[in-house]
Amino acid sequence: MPLTPEIFASLFVPETATLREAIAALERNHQGVIIVADARRKAVGLLTDGDVRRLVLRGVPLDQPAREHVNSNFLFWPAGAPREGALAVLRQRHIRHLPVLDAEGCVVDVILLDAVSFQTFDNEVVIMAGGLGTRLRPYTETCPKPMLEVAGKPMLEHILENLLGQGFTRFCLCLNYLGDHIAGYFGDGARWGARLRYVREEKRLGTAGALALLDPPPDRPFLVVNGDVLTRVSYRHFLEFHHRHHAAATVAVRSYEIQLPYAVVEVREHRVAALVEKPVKTWLVNAGIYCLNPELLPLVPRGEPLDMPDLLEHARQRGHVVAAFPVHEEWLDVGRPDDYRAAQDVFGSTPPTGSTPGGTPI
Repeated sequence: MPLTPEIFASLFVPETATLREAIAALERNHQGVIIVADARRKAVGLLTDGDVRRLVLRGVPLDQPAREHVNSNFLFWPAGAPREGALAVLRQRHIRHLPVLDAEGCVVDVILLDAVSFQTFDNEVVIMAGGLGTRLRPYTETCPKPMLEVAGKPMLEHILENLLGQGFTRFCLCLNYLGDHIAGYFGDGARWGARLRYVREEKRLGTAGALALLDPPPDRPFLVVNGDVLTRVSYRHFLEFHHRHHAAATVAVRSYEIQLPYAVVEVREHRVAALVEKPVKTWLVNAGIYCLNPELLPLVPRGEPLDMPDLLEHARQRGHVVAAFPVHEEWLDVGRPDDYRAAQDVFGSTPPTGSTPGGTPI
């Protein structure tokens, strides 16, 4: 796959780059790989999309140097060698990126196997779109939260088009508050090339309770997405991760940091053992995106409220594998006015997702 000079340049970060800077570059180039290199583009190592997700799960601080976490023993292709052989290596090794090195070890090109000849999925996507949007009042007094406009179109339309661009065509929208606004706008989904069905909650059932109303229920793993979450996550990678880890449920998680405004004093007995100036605490938080196997549906009581964390906990206590998939891509939970304003800037221009190559999955 030939590269434009702009895409080629976007694959590199300097040796001084932090993990945070490398991840930002990875999100910008949409190629699934970053090369850490010196000023002559002599490669120190590679960092892929899958590498990043593993690091997030391990809790590695993102201010660490990227060069400490790269794969320095990567496969490469000698400059001048026939490209046909390189494509065979990519397919045999199940990799998507092959740097081309000159005699001095400098990267002069990168051979990219098309990430996916466009792939479609028959897995249904259930979108929870029935919330009251209380924190977004007065915007939501006459408009359901998923229909609030971001860059000229409803937030839910952005979510739908993102999933369609990644090969998903079957959707179920779970409605409650002002649900007719949503159904009247999307209809059967034909205008977008989607197949839409609806579940209407007679009363508010939480973030998981509507799953008991799916009729017919899904017969294969299905995605559940909150109707107020805007993201550029790879749902294909998410689904692959779910299968690879033999999970009954997978929850997308996002790294969330809070810096304490004070110095923390650690005391042992009456003595000061340590002083830490304004430490940063990091947690993995629920990103509002799930993959569930149909075998979990009997755990959802019909007609009774149930939130997704409770369903996942019920599943875990019964011995089901509940996996965590880290999201490093752009992600925003539009729950407050500040988030809504931020969405206009962050998601005002969404790159096409159907042709976006991905890194080696974890």
